Amino acid sequence: MARKDFIEDFLEWERYVKTPEKIRKFLEQMPMTEVPTEYVIFKPLQDVGFNIEKPEVVVFPVNPHELAALVVLANYGRDSFESVIFPWGSGCQTMGSFTYKERESAPQRAVIGLSDISKKEYMKSPWR
Repeated sequence: MARKDFIEDFLEWERYVKTPEKIRKFLEQMPMTEVPTEYVIFKPLQDVGFNIEKPEVVVFPVNPHELAALVVLANYGRDSFESVIFPWGSGCQTMGSFTYKERESAPQRAVIGLSDISKKEYMKSPWR
């Protein structure tokens, strides 16, 4: 689904995965989901009009202590203690593709994301 020049750069230049074959395997396993709307809107949760909107995914930018608390909370009332996943991928894949796909899982799991080291310079730290 990506542009040809992006795929070529991804396969040959970034080197986050050992071989182009392993990258192809990664791309084959990437959860691709058709989003049934024309736009995806990101906005603060406080700005969601819950009477007229239903969030599909909620993202919490947190510091390490808050992350630990959210992991505890994600497992708090569950029979399983594997309620959180930490997939490898780009920031938009972990914050978008994986979280959106997780809506279909039973039980749903929280996704730790935004661990893309090549884009960290663009992220504002929530604890600065």
